[in-house]
Amino acid sequence: MEVSASVARRHGITEREMLAEANLADLCMTRDLRGAEQHAEAAIALARRMGGRPLEAVAALNLMYILTMAGRLGEAHQLGTEFLQSGGDERPGAVYIKFAFVCLEAIRGNIVAARAYLAGCRAWADTDDIQDICDFACAEATVFLLEGDSRGALEAARRAIDRAINGGLAVANETVRLAFPVAVDAAIDLGDLGAAGEITDMLATRPAGQVPPFLRAQIIRARALTAGARGEHEAVEDSLAAAEAAFRGLGYPYWTARAQLDRAEWLARQGRPDESAKLAAEAAATFNTVGAVPMLARARALFEPEMARNSSADDERALAQSRPSLSD
Repeated sequence: MEVSASVARRHGITEREMLAEANLADLCMTRDLRGAEQHAEAAIALARRMGGRPLEAVAALNLMYILTMAGRLGEAHQLGTEFLQSGGDERPGAVYIKFAFVCLEAIRGNIVAARAYLAGCRAWADTDDIQDICDFACAEATVFLLEGDSRGALEAARRAIDRAINGGLAVANETVRLAFPVAVDAAIDLGDLGAAGEITDMLATRPAGQVPPFLRAQIIRARALTAGARGEHEAVEDSLAAAEAAFRGLGYPYWTARAQLDRAEWLARQGRPDESAKLAAEAAATFNTVGAVPMLARARALFEPEMARNSSADDERALAQSRPSLSD
């Protein structure tokens, strides 16, 4: 693909260069390789040069996902807003941007906005295009989980994953990348640990070369969370720390913080509040930076009560020290 882009550029074949850059962006994005952002930007510029509005929208969708994974939610939001403002609902490819906004607004905790953008993708549910069908199910699962409907989230996310894999999409496809953690979180929230294990095995049993680093880290996280829910705590802490390290190495701050929060919540359940509070505070700092409001609230619930208790204890010690002793 790099050679194709180079040859097309040399001979001024804009459409072929654009397609090569778009494919490179998608490959780097789904395989966690460097250069995804630059290739997506090049694809957008080339699509604009040739007047290919639908192709520009697909490239913009990819760039919004890339920026979101990099923790640059504000930039992703600005890109999508500018795209829709320049043509609105009538602009070719606007539905792709609405799909990206569903995922983005879910992380930000904007339920009303996420639900509105999901409605704008509704036509995908009735198409014959496997990618569109799976993307809509994934978006629906994301909104259900945001709304607290874990059963709906699990069913929609499993549908997205099943149809993607059985329909011939790559395991690394963004639908699977988005739906897998939603399915696992929903299953564990429901206490359906059998489903959590089945979903994890769907990816864990695939040939290693089909599963990109991000999903390998998600498998580690899923197994750790499932084991913890079963009361099998021996390897939970180390596994969640390994998932955190993997996400950090990939440059995905939101998921790094998610793994930190997972471990902090587990530590709290093990009666280790000081360690939990410290880790939760680190995660909260990241959630605050990227604008992930729901996760920020969960993290604060772990360390703010501890801070309050410590402050109260300090006040009591100071008060005791201020009182005169009997010898005085």
